[in-house]
Order: sequence, then C-alpha cells, then structure tokens
Amino acid sequence: MRHRKRDGGAGTLTRRTRIGALRGCVALLALLALLAAARLTRDSGGWPGSSPITLPAAERARLRIDPNRASRAELALLPGIGQTLAARIVAFRELRPQPAFRAPADLAMIAGIGAVLVERAAPYLQCASATDSR
Repeated sequence: MRHRKRDGGAGTLTRRTRIGALRGCVALLALLALLAAARLTRDSGGWPGSSPITLPAAERARLRIDPNRASRAELALLPGIGQTLAARIVAFRELRPQPAFRAPADLAMIAGIGAVLVERAAPYLQCASATDSR
C-alpha cells in the first residue's frame, strides 16, 4: 500500500514558508536593533567611547564664537552643535561670500539647524559685520 501525502489544510506551514517567516523575523529584529542604536547615539551625543568636546559652565558663559571664522572644533563647543553640524557650517561658509553669517539667525539656512537650535546657540555667537571681515 502506498502512503498518501497528508493534506495539512490551510493552517499548516510548509518548511519553505517557515524558513521565509524566520528570515523576515530576523530582518525585523536587525532593523529594530539599528533603530535603537541610532536613537541611543542621537540621545547620548555620539557613539559609545567617543566624547563630545565640552567646557565647564563658567568657560562656556564667556565663550563668544564668530561662525564666519571659527574652526570646526570651536563650533562643536556650541550647545546642540556637534561635529556633524560644525562640518556643515564650515562647508556652507566656504561656499558663500564673506561674511556668510551676518546674524545668528542666518545659521538656520543650514540643514539640521532650526530656530530652537539657533536660540540655544545665540548667546555664544558673535557674528562679524561686513566691515569687520576685510
């Protein structure tokens, strides 16, 4: 007598279907891990092991930076401005006639810098006027 294949019905999964579902779950878990790492990086200010440049509060209170002349490291000292935004500021200013920034609000022209960030950094900014930058 021959053995008949059992009809598993609609609720039974084939081996191929189970493997495909498992791969989908693994891909979803990997994506969730990447999103969690990105959020951790954004919230902590950098990858674990890398420390942003910081100054004591007393030093920061006296800090006045001209975004038209400051280096990338100096710009990274501003609150809310990390290495990435500092690099964008330097790249933006190199493409524009000097002075690229006439007021702190001009920093909002850069991708990633909005009104809130400009407001946080404004007390530490001193923009040169057109006559100062000869």
